[in-house]
Amino acid sequence: MLKDGTTVFSYGDHTEIDGQLTFMLPFDDSEAPKVEAVSVHASAVDLSATTLAAESAKPSFESLDKNSDGKVSLNEAAENDALFVAFKSLDTNKDGVLSREEFAAYMKDKPSA
Repeated sequence: MLKDGTTVFSYGDHTEIDGQLTFMLPFDDSEAPKVEAVSVHASAVDLSATTLAAESAKPSFESLDKNSDGKVSLNEAAENDALFVAFKSLDTNKDGVLSREEFAAYMKDKPSA
């Protein structure tokens, strides 16, 4: 989260080098989204708010699986913007739903807020 209140969704963790934070931003919602490295001055980022936002944004499989069928559909994933954007690439077997294993892979490499 930037200090001006802007929220940015990135993939993975950021890296800090010489006072610059670098992170990967997705630029489309295709199956293999284009990502680019973006750097901002560390003083522009509210790291404590970023950490809090990232933790509060983590959905559980159970909270998303509204019909308790053991899968997360695209409609169910729409509750979480980052998951919805990443859905196509996470659905590795292309069956139109996320299994617990596919969801676990998302949580492991979850985009940070």
